[in-house]
Amino acid sequence: MSLVIESLSAEVGEGGERIRVLHDVSFRIEAGTLGAVLGPSGSGKSTLLRCIAGLHPTVSGTVRSGSRDLHGVPPERRRIGLVPQDGALFPHLTVGENVAFGLTRSGRRSRRVEELLDLVELPGMAGRLPHELSGGQAQRVALARALAPAPDVVLLDEPFSALDATLRGAVREQVRRALAETGTTAILVTHDQTEALSIADRLVVLNDGAVRQVGSPQEVYEHPVDLWTGRFVGEAITVAGQADGIRVTTPLGDLQLENPALGPVAVLVRPEQVHLVDGPGTAARVVTVDYFGHDALVQLDVAGGAGIRISARLATPVTLHEGDTVRIRIADRVLAYPEP
Repeated sequence: MSLVIESLSAEVGEGGERIRVLHDVSFRIEAGTLGAVLGPSGSGKSTLLRCIAGLHPTVSGTVRSGSRDLHGVPPERRRIGLVPQDGALFPHLTVGENVAFGLTRSGRRSRRVEELLDLVELPGMAGRLPHELSGGQAQRVALARALAPAPDVVLLDEPFSALDATLRGAVREQVRRALAETGTTAILVTHDQTEALSIADRLVVLNDGAVRQVGSPQEVYEHPVDLWTGRFVGEAITVAGQADGIRVTTPLGDLQLENPALGPVAVLVRPEQVHLVDGPGTAARVVTVDYFGHDALVQLDVAGGAGIRISARLATPVTLHEGDTVRIRIADRVLAYPEP
């Protein structure tokens, strides 16, 4: 089922102290795809999820699952599964009993549990208790429990945030695969840009309770609608420039514009656009080199750049050291926005 949110607004607080935390939020997630709601802490992500699930009242707007308008429909009848941040497994129930919790008692109940544990790559673990599971295993059991009644939509509220970096990537891929195999529409709430960009079919960027941009991860990363979104989604710095409509003059040189702009602008530069060159370029001094195996992130102070520090993402091996002097050039066209 597709999920459509239209002009959704919500408040928190009691009595006269109520505060609007969602402002006319609208977006659509197509059936069988995974959408990610990305935003900083306090942007309204979890409140939005609770509104969709029917666990938080709305001031206005609609939530539709397929052709069903969910206004006034209680949570238990919305056919929406929820995977909370901590998994929230029942500690006194076995894995199998947790997965089966929302199922009616029938002869196929145990078979459904086996199918779901196979789906989340936990075969033969139905008899274990939650305290015997790793964090990643517990999250996959929580997903299996949410999928058990075959919901139309599954909501995932920062389900990987408590996992270490290596485990988070593996569990994320397992969850993505399980959702794809069942064809379930899903929404993931996260503040992790890497997570959202790597897992989502559709990205919703939220800030201060309002939608800043909706699009594919590639579209949002490569063509952010405003400076805030460009800075928030992925790594970037901004430098001041003077644009003539086609090119922009900056401390990093004269650069070609991706979008038309005139006058004083803020230019967005991503680390992958910064190239080290042997020929003509802007002088810079190496400050730090952070090695990540497949690549390295090099921090550079631009000579004569009025305190500009820029990052370059370079393929390894990297032979640079702190204090080295290099020349850089900005490759590709750059995006420019009105000065904030």
